[in-house]
Order: sequence, then structure tokens, then C-alpha cells
Amino acid sequence: MKNNTFAMLATISVVFSFATLIGYIDPQVCAGSGIQSLDVCTLEANTHLIAFATFFSFGAVTLLVGFLRSRSSQSDEGKA
Repeated sequence: MKNNTFAMLATISVVFSFATLIGYIDPQVCAGSGIQSLDVCTLEANTHLIAFATFFSFGAVTLLVGFLRSRSSQSDEGKA
């Protein structure tokens, strides 16, 4: 990957996606814990899962595109 900024952002995004799962609240556990509303627990759980999917997909796609571009540029240099 020629642009290290994208590689850095992608790596941070993937790591952050797994960090969001650390704070995941399971709605089944939340129901008996004294939190006032199960809707709040469900909303928080969905927010964590959406954040995980967003950060992980951005990081994975960015790393994959960078890898494929660098691989294609290396094969183009070999042909010349």
C-alpha cells in the first residue's frame, strides 16, 4: 500500500470495531439487571452491532483494495 494513511485508518478501524464488541450489552442479560426498559438495552445492543459492522467493513474493504492495488502495480512493473 503506497498511501500509509489509508492503511493506518483501516487498521485502526478494524481494531476499533472489535473494541465496540467489548461494550456490547446482551438484551437477554439486561432484562433482569434492573435497567428500566428492555427497549433501551435492545437499542444499545443494535447500536454496538451497527458500529462493529460499519468500522469492520470500512477497514476490511480499505485494506483489501490497497492490497489488490499494490499487487496489481507490482505485477505491472514486472511486465515492463
